[in-house]
Amino acid sequence: MAGLLSVVLFVLSGTPTAAAAPADYDVNGNGTIEREEVVLAIKDYFADLITRDEVVEVIKYYFTGDTVGAVPELELRSLSLTHGDPAVTVALMPAFAPATTSYTADVANDVSSVTVNAIPNDPDATIVIKIGGTEDPDGTVELLEGSNVIEVEVTAPDGMNSRTYTVTVIREAATVVDLRLDVGDHQVAGYWSDGTADIEGTITLTVEGGGNATNPQPVEVTCADDDGMRPELCQWRADLLGGGLATASTDFRVRVPMGLVKLVFTYGGVNSDIETREREVFVPIRIVGVSQEEWDCYVDRTLDTTRRDAGGNLSFYGCSGWGFENQVHKLNGTRSVVMWTTGDERYIDILREAIDELTPILNHDVKWTSNEAQSTFKAYVGIPRKDWANYGLTGITPSLLEAGGFARRDINRTGEVIPKEIVVWRTEQNWEGSTPATAKSIVIHELLHALTGVRHVSGRTASIMGYDSDLPKLSPMDQAIFDLNSHPLVKPGMNLKQVSDLVVSEEDLLDASSSEPDALDMVWRAASQLVDSGAVRFHLRGGWIDECNLPFGTQNNPVILDIGGFRGFLLGGLKAARYKDTNDTYWIAWSREESQWQYWIETDGSLKRVSRNAVDDALYWFIWPRKLQRSLYTLISDWDPQDVDVSRQDGTVTLKVTLDDSY
Repeated sequence: MAGLLSVVLFVLSGTPTAAAAPADYDVNGNGTIEREEVVLAIKDYFADLITRDEVVEVIKYYFTGDTVGAVPELELRSLSLTHGDPAVTVALMPAFAPATTSYTADVANDVSSVTVNAIPNDPDATIVIKIGGTEDPDGTVELLEGSNVIEVEVTAPDGMNSRTYTVTVIREAATVVDLRLDVGDHQVAGYWSDGTADIEGTITLTVEGGGNATNPQPVEVTCADDDGMRPELCQWRADLLGGGLATASTDFRVRVPMGLVKLVFTYGGVNSDIETREREVFVPIRIVGVSQEEWDCYVDRTLDTTRRDAGGNLSFYGCSGWGFENQVHKLNGTRSVVMWTTGDERYIDILREAIDELTPILNHDVKWTSNEAQSTFKAYVGIPRKDWANYGLTGITPSLLEAGGFARRDINRTGEVIPKEIVVWRTEQNWEGSTPATAKSIVIHELLHALTGVRHVSGRTASIMGYDSDLPKLSPMDQAIFDLNSHPLVKPGMNLKQVSDLVVSEEDLLDASSSEPDALDMVWRAASQLVDSGAVRFHLRGGWIDECNLPFGTQNNPVILDIGGFRGFLLGGLKAARYKDTNDTYWIAWSREESQWQYWIETDGSLKRVSRNAVDDALYWFIWPRKLQRSLYTLISDWDPQDVDVSRQDGTVTLKVTLDDSY
C-alpha cells in the first residue's frame, strides 16, 4: 500500500487536503471520476494487483483521510471502553464504525479508570494506546475529573502508515459530601497468649443531608492506651459508600491491649473532610494461657487422710497443697512483708537468694530490716537444733526437731495469709556435698508455707511442697499454680468459681498451639507420671560410674538401689539406709538425741562413725535423697534444656542428658 500511495503522490498534484483537490475529482464518494485517465494510469501501474474501485478509495483517503474499506490494515475491527469487575461497557458517541475515528463518552465520577479494548482489522497491525500523548502499555487508563483524551494508534504491518482513533472521555465532577460515622456496641472475640484481645463491632457511614456519595470513602481504626498509640496492634481499614449510596455498614475487628482502650476512627477525605471520632472501650483483663492440667491441679485440694506430717497433723491436700477447698489463700497486696533474719550466714545467703527467686512468682515484695522489733516476718535459718531455746523460739516439739524446718503463719477469715516466722535447722557441721542444695530446698519449702498459706502436696511427687522434697527449686507445675494464685486479679478469700471466671484456658486462646512441650518439660511430665502412678518401674542410666542402673519403685515400698557395684536398701521414710560395696558397708541413720544424721562405716563387723564427706566421697551423688524417686527430680532441676535430647521410637521415650563433672 505504501507503493500505491507513492504513485498517487506522483500522479496527483497539489496539497493533500480536500480543499486543494482538483475540482474534477469526486472525493466525496458520489461515484463520478472526471479524470479517468489518472485512475487508469494508477491501475495500470499496479497491473492486476488492485481494482479501479480500490484506486478511487486511495485517492479519497489521500485527500480526506476518510474512507471505507480502502485501507483495511489501518482500520479497527472493534473499539470499546469498559470499567469495573464484572466489566461494564461505556457507551461511545457515535456508535463505533471502522471509518469513524473520533468519539466521546461520559462516565460517572465513581468511574476512576477505563480499559481500552481495540482489535485491528489486520492481525499483523500494531496498536498503541496513549493518554495525554503518553503511551499506556496495559490499556488501563486512569481518569481525571473532566476531559480525558485517549488515542488509539493503528500502524500498518510495514510500519509506514498509521491511523489514530480518538475517544474523549468526560468524567463527571465529584459531589462534596458531609459524612457521619456511627459506632455500634463491641464485644470481645477472644484473647491471645501475649495478653492482647480481639474486639468486634459495627460501624455505619452516612451522607448527611440526604445526599449520596459517588466515591468510596476510607474508614480506618487505630487505638491507644496509657502508653500512647499502638499501631503494632490496631490496624483496620475499609472503603464504604461510593456508587451513589447514602449509607453503608460493615463489621470491624481489631487487636487491642486488655484494659481501657481508646479506639480512634478516621474517615472521609475523598470529596469530603477527613474527620475522626473516638470511643473508649474496656476489655476485661483475664489470666490467659492456663492449661487444663494446671487448672485441675490448682483446684485439687482434697485432704489426704492417710498421711500426717512430723507433728502428726493432717496437712496433705491434693495436687495443689492448699487447704480449705473453696477459698484462695494469699498475701494481702497492700500489706508489707518486713523480714528480719538471724542464724548461719551461709543459710542467710540462701534465704536472700530464695526470696529474690520467689518475689516475682509471688508478686509481692519483701523488705529487709536489721531491727527485729520493726519486722513482721522472722527467719531463723541454719541454727543448731540443740540451741533453739537460745534464739527465743517457743513451742518446739520433738517432731519439729526431726523435720528440716517449719513455718508459722496465720490465715484470717478473709483468706489473707499473715506470715510469722520460719525456722530452718542446720543439717550438717560441714558445708560440702549436697548440703547447700538441701538447705535451699528446705528454705524455699518453708517460705512458701509462710507466704502463700500452702500446706503439703499429696497428689504429686514432683513438687517442692512434698513433705520430703529435695528439689532445690520449684517444679514447672509448682511454678504454674503459684503464678496463678499470685496473679493480681486473684484476691484473698475468692472462691474457685470466681477464679475460674478470670481464666482463659490455653485451649481457648486465639493462637492456641498444639505443639509439644520442650524437652525439659517433657522430662518433668514423664518423671511425674511415672513416679506418681506407683505402678511403673523405670531406670536411669548414665556413665559417670562404670555402670549405672537405678530401678525406681513405689513411694511407700523399699527400693533396691544398684549403682556401679553398690547395693543399698532404702526404707520408706529413710530413717536408716545401708549401702554396701566390695569392702565396706555404709550406714546412715537419724539420731533423735543429736537431731541430725549420723554416718558410719562397717568393716569386718565393727562400726566406725565418720563424717558426711567420707560417705559422700565413696557413694557420690546418690546417697542423700530421702526418697529415691526424688533423686530424679533433683537431677532434673539442675539440667539445662540445651543438654536434653528427646527421641521417640515404638512407644519408648529416650532422654539423653549431659551432666557436667561438678555434680
